[in-house]
Amino acid sequence: MNKTESDHLLTVSAVAGILRKSTDVIKRYEKSGKLRCIKTESGMRLFRRADILQFARSRQQKKPNASHERASRLERLGYRNP
Repeated sequence: MNKTESDHLLTVSAVAGILRKSTDVIKRYEKSGKLRCIKTESGMRLFRRADILQFARSRQQKKPNASHERASRLERLGYRNP
C-alpha cells in the first residue's frame, strides 16, 4: 500500500464518527456486508473513504431531511470523493 492509498483509508473509529454510529455498529455493518473493509495482518479494519462516503449518501437518500446536512458536514470535514 502506498502513501496515497493509505491517506484514503479510515479506521473503525473514524468511520463511526463520520456516520455517527458506535464502533460496534460499524463492525456489525462490516460483518453483515453493508460496509467493506481491508483487514491488516494484525486484524485492524480499514475502510476506503470513497466507500464510506457512498454509503453515507445512500443512507441520506432514505432520509431526505438529513441528506443535505450530512453531505455538507462531510464536505466541511474534508471528506470528498476522489
